[in-house]
Amino acid sequence: MKYLGAALILAGCLLAGTLWTRTKSRRIRTLRQLCAALELLAGELETRAPPLPELARLLSERAGGQAGTFFTLLSASLEQLGQESFSRLWSRAAEAALGCLNLEEIEEISGLGLILGRCELGRQLAALDSCTAVLRTNLREAEGAYPGQRRLSLGLGGAAGALLIIVLL
Repeated sequence: MKYLGAALILAGCLLAGTLWTRTKSRRIRTLRQLCAALELLAGELETRAPPLPELARLLSERAGGQAGTFFTLLSASLEQLGQESFSRLWSRAAEAALGCLNLEEIEEISGLGLILGRCELGRQLAALDSCTAVLRTNLREAEGAYPGQRRLSLGLGGAAGALLIIVLL
């Protein structure tokens, strides 16, 4: 019975390390998808300049993962556009769908909601480029740190499990 408990403790600690690793992987995937979606948004604004509800619908169809969820939530909430501001709807969708990002990234994305649809096209495109650049920088940093963090989290999980087993046995 002791050995079964020890195996469960070790498995639980390794699982905790694996879940932490998945969270980091999900953030990287979301940053990658969001950068692609924002580049598509900038391209659509520059070439066709469709209204924001149409852009949100288009991006909800084309973006993948959490970025697609973000634009789907935004598209669905645009029915309330007269009752609430676009920036508030944008921020609410970002907070709901992009929870795996850090606070700086959420604030950067939320800042776009203050500019999109309110300023001249050049300023909107500059804001999109700036936001995409910040997200790309964070993506490169996260991708560079991920292999080491992955090994560390799995190693710490295994070591913590082994220590706990030793203490309890």
